[in-house]
Amino acid sequence: LFYFLATYLFTLFLYLILQEIKFSSRSALFWGVTSSAAGVLTANFIPEHTYYIFLIAFFFAVNLVFFWTIYNALYFKYSEKEEHGFKSGVYFILFPVLGSILSPLSGMVVEKFGYHFLFSSAMLLYAIPLVFVFYLPKFKFEFKTFHAFSKIEHPVLMTFQGYIFMLTTNLIPIFTLFFINT
Repeated sequence: LFYFLATYLFTLFLYLILQEIKFSSRSALFWGVTSSAAGVLTANFIPEHTYYIFLIAFFFAVNLVFFWTIYNALYFKYSEKEEHGFKSGVYFILFPVLGSILSPLSGMVVEKFGYHFLFSSAMLLYAIPLVFVFYLPKFKFEFKTFHAFSKIEHPVLMTFQGYIFMLTTNLIPIFTLFFINT
């Protein structure tokens, strides 16, 4: 829970300090992917140093700000407006589907080769998005956090979406740990 709280606080802090700063979309995506890789690499060392959880939270906060913000801007800027709803729905169903497939696969890799192998081999997969970053459209992006907050059309729906995300990705998985016996 401290990890998730730290991630959200670091993310909010980054959005506030980056206010009015311009970035190239490609460089932001590059740093977003790189920070995610750094988080995975750092997770490899948690058994020895549990306080690394806060460093990992920072790396994934940087990923949220630089990768996912630009990703969403690219999606809405370059996709057809009429397809936003359907394609967003398909996109959001990918996470649970891939999670249900890749989680047991990761567990098998851990049982056979260990956590260090899992995290180290995952680092190789980061080469794929790093290559694609340089082929995506390039544009200047300016963080306008306060302006974005003022443009939220349905704040109640956004709040519920945030609660649902927190519940399904954070609280439920952590709560289920109480029922693990082996």
